[in-house]
Amino acid sequence: MKKLLVIVCSLLLVFLAACGSGNNDNANNSSNGGGSQVTDNNSNNTNTNTNNGGNQQQEQQPADDSSNEVVVDPADEKLPVLMTKAFMGTPVIDGKIDEIWDSAMMIETGRWVSGTSGATAKVRTLWDENYLYVLAEVTDSLLSKASSNAHEQDSVEIFVDLNNGKTTTYEEDDAQYRINFDNETSFNPSSKSELLQSATSIVDGGYIVEAAISWNGKNVYEFTRIGFDVQVNNDEDGNGTRDSVAIWNDISGNSWQNTSGLGILELAGPAPKVTTAVKGTPTIDGDIDSVWNSANVIDVNQWVQGTSGSTAKVRTLWDENYLYVLFEVKDSLLTKASANVWEQDSIEIFVDLNNAKSSTYQDDDAQYRINFDNEPSFNPSSKESLLTSATKVVDGGYIVEAAIKWDGVTPYSGMVIGFDAQVNNDEDGDGTRDSIAIWNDLTGNSWQNTSGFGMLKLQ
Repeated sequence: MKKLLVIVCSLLLVFLAACGSGNNDNANNSSNGGGSQVTDNNSNNTNTNTNNGGNQQQEQQPADDSSNEVVVDPADEKLPVLMTKAFMGTPVIDGKIDEIWDSAMMIETGRWVSGTSGATAKVRTLWDENYLYVLAEVTDSLLSKASSNAHEQDSVEIFVDLNNGKTTTYEEDDAQYRINFDNETSFNPSSKSELLQSATSIVDGGYIVEAAISWNGKNVYEFTRIGFDVQVNNDEDGNGTRDSVAIWNDISGNSWQNTSGLGILELAGPAPKVTTAVKGTPTIDGDIDSVWNSANVIDVNQWVQGTSGSTAKVRTLWDENYLYVLFEVKDSLLTKASANVWEQDSIEIFVDLNNAKSSTYQDDDAQYRINFDNEPSFNPSSKESLLTSATKVVDGGYIVEAAIKWDGVTPYSGMVIGFDAQVNNDEDGDGTRDSIAIWNDLTGNSWQNTSGFGMLKLQ
């Protein structure tokens, strides 16, 4: 009997050991192989709007199938594959943020490969015929490179899969680039070192990484979309051990050797227009207060429909509560003969608060229309309570002054939102819209698609 108990206990110990083996965390069990070879074995810790009158707004325009939104990966029911766009532009690689970066879309390393808090980054991308450009603004309270392992130092990693092959092993077009806060670089494979130019600068609360990655002689116009990801490594307490890894898309911890989990970067065309809004609080009464004198002026004079007609000069301001927009519209004949609100003489304001440039409206997106008689309409109609407006008929046209309440966001200096401004014109008063002038988006789909909006930066 005693012998039987010994055998049973032995079997139980073997069983418990086998069950526990799956909890091994091999996040840092990689050797750096010397030189600049990068090995990074992280464990996975990680309206239906119809034209039936009222304020509902839909314009019958062809659909735009461009996309800059999440793509659901059938293999992953929990997290979608993230997608963003890089517009054309050529910054100077000096660790400083040139104005050209204002036209770039921003993403964040908001997913955790390891840890649940620590250093993160806001990331922007641009491209030209020679390079892919990446700007990372890293928030990190303590900068450390105490470890001799490059991947355990405070650093940014950029993963690129040029053919978007999403393979389980690296192919010839795939690469990993690591840049620490002191602009010390490492690569996987090491042969990619000649493709990278980088610069860093230490700023209050963190550091900036600016990088240019050569297309390596490839015809960039063959790439519509590439695999892409950005990661931030963080030694939180400076003891030489990496405490957290934040990434944009791939939480698997295998981005250093496997591109199947990378996000998607679409190489888009020329950058949209950018304007600025300074701080100021006007009175919304249709009169142009002196506070508007400090506001930047943009011209609404690009033609979506027609080749001549009503245009406008537009100014913007902001404060903690509202975005303010002023239109000075030139229009020789004012009419609202049509029952369709979009065919009346009116202005439209388009807002994309997270600047996602999505192919369909998200919760933060809105279209506000105000005719010369201060009759508003909205898309979606739930945005009605956010708008305060006033109009005034003047010689040669009319003025529209609007205040749009910030919806679910806290504005701040440096914030960039999607924005556009449009003028609708019934030239002869017959109830048919004859021309549409706009600031940036020429697609005619601004009412349902934010991807063509310009950008407004709060100063």
